Amino acid sequence: MQQKKIKILFAINCMNIGGAPSVVFAQIKYLDKEKFEPHLLMLYPSKEANFLKQLDFLPKEHIIQFKLCNRSIFDISTLRNIYRYLRRERFDVVYTHLFLANFLVRMLAIIARVPIILSFEHSTYFNKSSWQIIADRILAKWTDRIVVSTQEVADFTSTQEYLPGELFSVIRNPVTIPVQTLVDENELWDLTGFDRGGVLFLTIGRFSEEKGQHILLEAAMRVHVLNPKSKFLIVGHGPQEGILRGLVSKNNMDEYFRILHMPERAKEFLYIADWFVLPSLREGQSIVVEEAMLAGVPVITSALPGMGQVVTAGENGFLVETGNVESLQSALSCVLNEGLDRKNFSDKALLTAEKLLNTDDRMRRFESLLLSLYADKKRSAVNFSKTQ
Repeated sequence: MQQKKIKILFAINCMNIGGAPSVVFAQIKYLDKEKFEPHLLMLYPSKEANFLKQLDFLPKEHIIQFKLCNRSIFDISTLRNIYRYLRRERFDVVYTHLFLANFLVRMLAIIARVPIILSFEHSTYFNKSSWQIIADRILAKWTDRIVVSTQEVADFTSTQEYLPGELFSVIRNPVTIPVQTLVDENELWDLTGFDRGGVLFLTIGRFSEEKGQHILLEAAMRVHVLNPKSKFLIVGHGPQEGILRGLVSKNNMDEYFRILHMPERAKEFLYIADWFVLPSLREGQSIVVEEAMLAGVPVITSALPGMGQVVTAGENGFLVETGNVESLQSALSCVLNEGLDRKNFSDKALLTAEKLLNTDDRMRRFESLLLSLYADKKRSAVNFSKTQ
């Protein structure tokens, strides 16, 4: 007799190209479809650059998109529709990502009496407001697990929201990159507008203040004066794009610092980069660093919590002081001036990735958590019925 599949709903604000949606995309993609039936809920429509076009492995009837008015928690009509959807579909598990979904969908799942409720904390959110912290703390009482990608995020959130450590499960996110043989490197070089040669430093991600692209821009301006063979490329999208382009133009950096609005193809550029740079001020797991290493690209990154577990300074990359332009400038200059064996750094980056970044292992751990919680709930339900 075939065992019943566990019906799990992944809930997120939207599926724009970005960190949290990429995690949801990978988890749905690699989830064992023999044991689980994944569904996807979005609170509001995604922008043109999104992951939905790549979700061809998920039946269309398993995807639902609501239209939360002005992204407001007071859109009663949409909240009622989400509640009805949860009641109708009778999910075994609801798994929420990002605060809006963590708050609204988790709350509605509790009211709808979904048996297992999980939420995901993607980063150390220093800027959570008091009411958000209180809301998270209250909802945690009916949450079976809060999943995090690093122990640092678990410790921070536990302290911030006064939650017990045993409520958290640390499971690193799966990491995927495009297949190199399917990437047209000649086309990518054409898109950059750079001639080949020199040293290409790449960063990819959302154009936002916390990603620290402005710090890279300042360091690049200083480095290029003494190292004209250096070139810099940032690929992505986000609210800071206009500001960054303005700074490049204002400082006459157009010849060696380029910005590409190509979020859907950002990872492809890893295959033409000499070094990957992450100047972020805050990250969770920092999947993009692991993606770079999986592509064999050594990394220069902010020394954020947990980064030392992946990046070994002087072997597969360099760690720089977070938010410090001079520290980043020094690392860039070191790479350019000291005749480092880039291939040796690349080989060690790839070796690290192959040793630490096993997607199958990470997904099996996630599935084991789901199966364990499901078994516990079933057992509790049976014991309860026996007492009646």
